[in-house]
Amino acid sequence: MAAVVTKSNLSRDELKEIVEGLEFDYFLAQDPDIYCLAGIDHFDFAYLEEKIRHRKRSDLDSLYKLKRVRLFNSEYQLEWRQEVKGSYQLVLIANDSAMLDEVESLADGERNSLELEDGPQEIYLWGELDYDYYQEGKSIFYEKQIPKLLDYPLDIAQLGNVASDAEIRAVIEFKQYKVVAEDVDARLEHYLRVSSK
Repeated sequence: MAAVVTKSNLSRDELKEIVEGLEFDYFLAQDPDIYCLAGIDHFDFAYLEEKIRHRKRSDLDSLYKLKRVRLFNSEYQLEWRQEVKGSYQLVLIANDSAMLDEVESLADGERNSLELEDGPQEIYLWGELDYDYYQEGKSIFYEKQIPKLLDYPLDIAQLGNVASDAEIRAVIEFKQYKVVAEDVDARLEHYLRVSSK
């Protein structure tokens, strides 16, 4: 059964210990009103492996300076918010509650079971695949509303042959859960992956 654990008043070092003990595929960061990726301005998704783990240690440290970050893969999602006094509030959602038992530093966190309410669902991102970059082997999408070219974390080799007039969009797949507790009426979204349509 799926479950969620929350923990407040974490120091940066406590948060880093938890984050660096887990593996994630993607992350989305916000600081505080503009979506941004550590080291890149505005809104962007990234493969965590490529954009963070292989960067200099100082770049990884800059991720913890951001106000709100969501790290995720298809099995679990960790989200933190930096609180006013500099401490962090953490929420970890896992498809399998047994995974939470493996994170020793969360043993004293508040834990609740989750009930699948809906999913998987999809959210379409605004950008459309830029054909010129596609031909170069890059997954660059043009966001008209910003306007800006953005690099979405997609393996474009999986798209196969794309016609120059094709409208390829990226989507975030997610599940929506309801917290199973008498005194809690909360719904949580677990982002699973970024794919294309």
